Amino acid sequence: MCGLTGYIRTEGKNDSKKALKNFKKLFLKAQARGQDTAGLFLLLKRVKDGEMFALTIKTDGSIKSIFECDDFIDVESGINSSTFQLELALSHTRMATVGDTSDPIENQPLISENNEYIFFNGIVTPQNHLANLYLADGENDGWTFRNINLSDLGTESGVVNLLRFNADLGQLDVYTNNGDLFYLNHGFGKYITSDNRFLEKLFPAT
Repeated sequence: MCGLTGYIRTEGKNDSKKALKNFKKLFLKAQARGQDTAGLFLLLKRVKDGEMFALTIKTDGSIKSIFECDDFIDVESGINSSTFQLELALSHTRMATVGDTSDPIENQPLISENNEYIFFNGIVTPQNHLANLYLADGENDGWTFRNINLSDLGTESGVVNLLRFNADLGQLDVYTNNGDLFYLNHGFGKYITSDNRFLEKLFPAT
């Protein structure tokens, strides 16, 4: 399945420079799950005034192309100079088996009309045609997860791992129905991945 990675800052702690460095390494390891498309969401806080803002980048190229784009370079520079604080990072990479990789709307993160940033992997094969209640023809299966309570999901929704952030509510939902999301508390935050080997390689002593 596709590669999911994430970082969540621990409240009251901060080393954004090191956190971003580790997250970039974890994101790069996830390209072992596919290199046809990649997407990134960063939630940041401006240290001077506490204002929150987000950065989203999608590409039908490599993860490296994300790191080389001007917007990412500007944010990384701001983190390194302690202008910005990294609050949350989420990413996705995949090997294209279906869908148009050149369509930015259908590449992850999917962004709903309610400012939900949706990252998922797996196979959405719901019983009772659950997906058909939410999807238009040709839409990414991941749109199933917009505006839906996670309590309504289960094994009937297929084999799914989900990271969903609602920017309006400031709420992160982490969901798996197959146990393939792993996390590690390290340093000043929590790292999440859909493949435990990525964490083992990044933090071999833990």
